[in-house]
Formats: sequence, structure tokens, C-alpha cells
Amino acid sequence: MRYFILLALIVLVPILTGLPLTAWQKSEKSFARLFINGWISIFACFELLSLPMIYFHFSLTSFVRAAEIALAVLILLGIITERKNLFSYITGTLKNLKGLNIYWLLAGAIMLLQMFFYFFKMNPNDDDAFYLATASTSLATDTMYQYNPYTGDLYTEIDSRYILSPFPLFYSFLSKISGVHVAIIAHTFIPLVFVLAAYVVLFLIARELFKDDAKKQGMFVFFIALIYEFGSVTVRTTGNVLSVRIWQGKAVLAAILIPAIIEFLISHAKEVKMREFIYLFVLMISCAYVSSMGILMGPLALGIGMLTYLFVNKKLDAWIPAVIAVVPNLILAVIYVYIK
Repeated sequence: MRYFILLALIVLVPILTGLPLTAWQKSEKSFARLFINGWISIFACFELLSLPMIYFHFSLTSFVRAAEIALAVLILLGIITERKNLFSYITGTLKNLKGLNIYWLLAGAIMLLQMFFYFFKMNPNDDDAFYLATASTSLATDTMYQYNPYTGDLYTEIDSRYILSPFPLFYSFLSKISGVHVAIIAHTFIPLVFVLAAYVVLFLIARELFKDDAKKQGMFVFFIALIYEFGSVTVRTTGNVLSVRIWQGKAVLAAILIPAIIEFLISHAKEVKMREFIYLFVLMISCAYVSSMGILMGPLALGIGMLTYLFVNKKLDAWIPAVIAVVPNLILAVIYVYIK
């Protein structure tokens, strides 16, 4: 039963949580868009909840309850907003599947191969000594970032490097509700979902680049999949972090969120409307949640894209939503320098 609860949390909940952001974007209606927007919304929600609760020494149980309420509100809001369009998400997904060809199948085979090794072959990583230990320590003590996971002692000073991006609490949340151990969640189940999310973003990028040409879309995703599969020339490539440690926040940033920023920039190459600041705002906060590098790398990726937009379209108005969106990240950057 606990594994069914876990699967509902990492598959069904993200899809439903993505409804409000997708409705606000007025983008195409498909499960692919819902899935990505759902994870972006969840990460942003956890960042906004966890930071003040850590500062005021709330318990992990309190955080989990607050997160449950917040996600329930998002889901309810999304269902109410999109109640007349729910069926269109099914038809939109079926429309996307019509263009399947050999390249899509080859890309899917590589994706399934990566999932296979994650599910049946555990890959340990040195960083787990902190990330998963932090999640386990939070569960054992019912606290958040109060105990040093290496020693078990109370922190004598703020853990400035990690406290602004408390991604391990995501695993504590899943484990607290489902009852599945954080190591099993991180090494067996979450990689399947995050690998899928990475390829879904690639699909969205391919569709923007090649519009209605399904063959070129499939070729794009296939060749990127090959680069991912054989790209472990160093431990710092996107292919490496996708293939061997996608459960870590820095890998989520590199393989899912930064590509999501790229997809947004491509899809809005002609015009960025003011209303887009909501999506960008949520996306930037989610970048900050998964990794401390995301605090600045998210705005940096967006800023480079907006410079290109300015060079091509000669419009300054598009900078307004982008600047508004990165304000939380700039505030977090200042806090990081202050507590360092």
C-alpha cells in the first residue's frame, strides 16, 4: 500500500498540481505540460514554505502538514479553473502521440534503458552522505536543518551552503507520508519520474523548434538522448548527472529546470507578455529550491535568453516580467552572502 501512495505522490499529484500554472499560461493542454508545470509548482511551493519554517524552528511534521494543505489548494484551484477543459488534456496528449516514428521509439528505448538501471541497479554517490542523511535525520528528529547529518550534533551555526535550498526535505515529505525509506525513494522511484521529466522537457523543446515536423522532433530527442547516454566524459555534464544521480537537486536543475527555461525562451521568442512573470517567478523559485547553484543559475540562464530577445526584437518591455521574476533569487543571493 505504501508504494501505491508513493506512486500517487510522484505521478498523479504533479499532474494535478500543474493545472493552475498551465491554465495561467494559456499554453497547449497536454499531460506533458501538466507534468512539468506540476513539478515546477511543487518545488516552488516547498521553497516558499520551508525557508520561514526552518528559520522559526518548526517541526518536520508541521512542514509536511502545511505542504499537504498547499498542494491540496493548488489541485482544487486547478480543477475548479480547468473543470471545463479537463478532457482536452487527454485529446491534446493523443494528438502529440500521433507523430510517433522510429526516432521517437529509439529515444524512448534509451530512456527506458536509463530507467532500468536506476530501478534495478543502485548507484551510490558521495553526496548522499549529506543529502539523504539530511532527509533521514529530519525524519528521525522531526526537525528541519537543526542537526548535523554527519555527526548527529545540533548545528552551532547556520548551514549557509545548503539551508536556502532544502531539497532533501522533499524526500522527507515523501517518506513521511508514504512510509517508504528515503534511500529507496531517491535511488529507485524518483529517478524514474525525473528521467521521464527530463525527456518530456526535451519533447517540448523539440516541438517548439520543429513545430509540426514529427520526424525532426524525434531526431532531435533521439540525438540528445545519445549525447546524454554517452556524455559522461566528466562528472559535470548533463548526461552524467541524468544517468547516474538524477535524484540530486543539482541534477534536477541541470536536466529539467534549465531546459525548461530554454523551452520558455524558444516558445516566446517573438513576444513575452507581462502575464508570463507568474510562470517565470515560479520557475525561478523552483530553481532556488533544488540547488544553491540554482539561486543564480536560473536568473543567469533567463538573463542570457532575454539579452538575445532584446538583440533580435529590440523590445525592452519583455524585461519587466523577467526582472520581477528574479527578485526572490536576488534576495536569496543577498541572504546567502550575509550568512556565509
